[in-house]
Amino acid sequence: MSYRTDNRNPVEQIAVICHQTNKAWCEMNGDFSQKDWHDAPDWQRESAVKGVEFRLANPDATPEAQHESWYKAKEADGWVYGEVKDAEAKTHPCMVEYDQLPLFQRKKDELFGAIVEVLRDTVPPEEETQQEQQGQELKPKQEAGDGEN
Repeated sequence: MSYRTDNRNPVEQIAVICHQTNKAWCEMNGDFSQKDWHDAPDWQRESAVKGVEFRLANPDATPEAQHESWYKAKEADGWVYGEVKDAEAKTHPCMVEYDQLPLFQRKKDELFGAIVEVLRDTVPPEEETQQEQQGQELKPKQEAGDGEN
């Protein structure tokens, strides 16, 4: 059975749902800075897609591991901690260890992972296999454990 509603690939469709859920969660908590998917900057959409790819490749990943994957990708792109998220300055308040995130932010990681797991069966097996192959180098170390935003 196909759940697809548009021409996006299933990984991007899941990323859209994760992004829009994140936006709704932020708004419920007084943060109205998030834009809808179609208005979001490319870097933000790409981050959501990478997060979905990570989770598909690492189904047992904890929210901590998801955050660590996100953190490492941001760090590699030049982002640093800052009290305010600023794409131009590449600062983000979530550039901290998972256990230092506020509960509100940790819940975003849990929501993200839960959405990907619920929708995992909408990704055709050949695409999931590709994600697993790509994710092999992204898999968290056994002793590590940090998440994604």
